[in-house]
Amino acid sequence: MPGRTYSIGNGYRYSINGQEKTPEIAPNTTTAEFWQYDARIVRRWNIDPKPNISISPYNCFAGNPIFLADVRGDTVDVSHLRANNSKANDALISDLQNKTGLTISVNEKTGIASYLKENGAAKLARDGNGNIVGSKAARKELIKMLDSKTMITVKDDPTGPTRVEQGQDKKGRFTYTNTILINSVEIESSINETSKDLHSTTYGYALTFFHERGHTLYGGGHDDSNEPWLNAGDNEILPNRIRKQLSINGTNYGQRLVYTQLGVNGVDYLPFTQEAWDSLKRNEVPSGGYIIIIPLGELLKKK
Repeated sequence: MPGRTYSIGNGYRYSINGQEKTPEIAPNTTTAEFWQYDARIVRRWNIDPKPNISISPYNCFAGNPIFLADVRGDTVDVSHLRANNSKANDALISDLQNKTGLTISVNEKTGIASYLKENGAAKLARDGNGNIVGSKAARKELIKMLDSKTMITVKDDPTGPTRVEQGQDKKGRFTYTNTILINSVEIESSINETSKDLHSTTYGYALTFFHERGHTLYGGGHDDSNEPWLNAGDNEILPNRIRKQLSINGTNYGQRLVYTQLGVNGVDYLPFTQEAWDSLKRNEVPSGGYIIIIPLGELLKKK
């Protein structure tokens, strides 16, 4: 074939993410299980079998190969979180299992998360009465994410708030990416500051993860509420559905009613019941149904 080159010898065969170099095809190309990747243009040669509708089916790494990883050319990568904050990684995986009933494992080499299957279907945990553990909505969404060919990367960020990493499109306009940045200090504070009548993980690792999913390109790139004192916004539709399904047998996860917390006597409260919201609107300290939000700056000073 004209222009085709060959290489022999003991040179290093691998490129990014353990993918094998294929210089005989073209310079700077690599091969993974689901693609042929050209690093010069950050594009795959084949069409993604499960593309993200918000980006080109030839796109790789959401256009950001510096921050995003895709070992197989296919899904949720927690390798960075696990390497930099193993405690937060374990807490996230454990909470996701509790909320979905799935058995989740992480590949030791790649950091890719997957769920255990039995007879071709997801193996589901059951309680002492034989009922499936967790929320159907949470389970359905996590299976969809783990089966997706779009890579969602979860990273540790000890200095900033939990959020989805931002980028720019070709015209320089703001855009979300598929990278979720986790601040475990912030999430642990929400767990510790939850009122006793609500489940402590009402706004814990899993439900924070599902909220941030809505910001990602994969999840639609939704902004938070443009009326933060009136509603919780589109990104809380799924988490609130999960909370409703989990609120059984006396367990109460409440419902996030607004996006922004309200201050009373110098303390910021995020209401999860109508009673708490009504009390805050009267400038009264709620008796329950809330999470106290401590500013991140104060949390980082205490660390």
